[in-house]
Amino acid sequence: MKILMVAGSLKSIGGIEKYNTDLFNSITKFNHNVILVERFPGKFFAKFVFFLKCIYKFFIYKPDYIICCHINFLPIIYYLRKFKDIQYSVSIYGIEIIPELKPIIKQSINKADKIITISNYTKNLILKKLPNVQNRIFMLKSAINADEFNIEKKDARK
Repeated sequence: MKILMVAGSLKSIGGIEKYNTDLFNSITKFNHNVILVERFPGKFFAKFVFFLKCIYKFFIYKPDYIICCHINFLPIIYYLRKFKDIQYSVSIYGIEIIPELKPIIKQSINKADKIITISNYTKNLILKKLPNVQNRIFMLKSAINADEFNIEKKDARK
């Protein structure tokens, strides 16, 4: 399967970036062909370059599925789907669903085939605003690196 993944910079340090890096690495392990378009930090020029890369990859790569890693990127997916109706998922982490959503964001979430979230708290926030998406919400919790964190026996900590 050819997948277009639209995300913030995976090189940045943060919870969302770590989550998306883990998601990207997991998908590639299943031999899916994943093209990643990253939104690098910056103002207008960085946003414009990101927008152009998304359009370019969509038309050249011709993906079978799109993974949108943040609701702020949904307007791009919304307009690209006018050219080719393609299934997509959107990841929602929490705080970005709290403010009033723009109509294009609401419409895009409503049309998403899958809505991925990390917690019941976020799931409930989504359902307060968009109750009709309940059967499309999937929980994919953050992974823990077992090489960095592990549970030791009580006696081993002394």
